[in-house]
Formats: sequence, structure tokens, C-alpha cells
Amino acid sequence: MERTKSKSGCPKFFDTLHNSSSSGGSSIVVVVVVVVVVVVVVVVVVVVVVVVKIAVEAVVKILVASTAAVLVVILVVVVVVVVVVVVVIVVVVVVVVVEVVAVVVVVTVVVIIIVVEVAAAAAVVVATVAAGVTENL
Repeated sequence: MERTKSKSGCPKFFDTLHNSSSSGGSSIVVVVVVVVVVVVVVVVVVVVVVVVKIAVEAVVKILVASTAAVLVVILVVVVVVVVVVVVVIVVVVVVVVVEVVAVVVVVTVVVIIIVVEVAAAAAVVVATVAAGVTENL
């Protein structure tokens, strides 16, 4: 069976790289491999940065949209509360005005009744006095 490890314990592949790098032609291969690795790393980093940027923009848009939605909900709740408070105030004012008007009407009716009673009593007194005066004549 072919030996897979060198005398140093490393795989034969490293010995082959080492042996080939001692000759002049393999340094170009090493440079090409390094350049390819660097290009791949740069491409991966750029792709990761672009993906992260897109993800962050999407999250920001979602947050802005959800913030806008939350603000709209808060605004709707505030408007509903204000409308309810205004309606309650108007109802209370109307009830108070109706009660005041009712009291004024009742007082007016009572005053009219009292005036009519007093007038009737005065008419009776006047009629009685007039009858008495005419009898005495």
C-alpha cells in the first residue's frame, strides 16, 4: 500500500507542495491559489455584506411600517376616546339644559298657577266686597 504520510507525519500532499515549490514553476500555482482564495473570500464578504444590508433594510422597513401601524392604531384610539369624551360632554350638557328647561317650565307653570289662583282669589274678594258694598247701598 502506498504511504500516505511523509516522514514528518504530514500528508504526502504537503510534501508534494513543498517539493514542487522548491522548483521555480510551482510558485505561479501558489500565487494563483492565493489569488483565487482571496477573490473567493472577498466575494463571500461582499455577498454577506449585501445580504446583511438587504436584511437590515427589510427589517427597518418592517419596523417603520409596524411603527406607522402602531402610530395609526394609537391615533385611532385617541380619536375614538376624544369623540367618546365629547359625546359624553354633549350628552351631559344636553341633559343639564333639558333639566334646567324642565325646572324653568315647572317653575313657570307653578308661578302661572299661583298667579291664576291669586287672581281668582282676588276676583272672589273683589266680587265679595262689591256684593257687600252693593247690599249696603
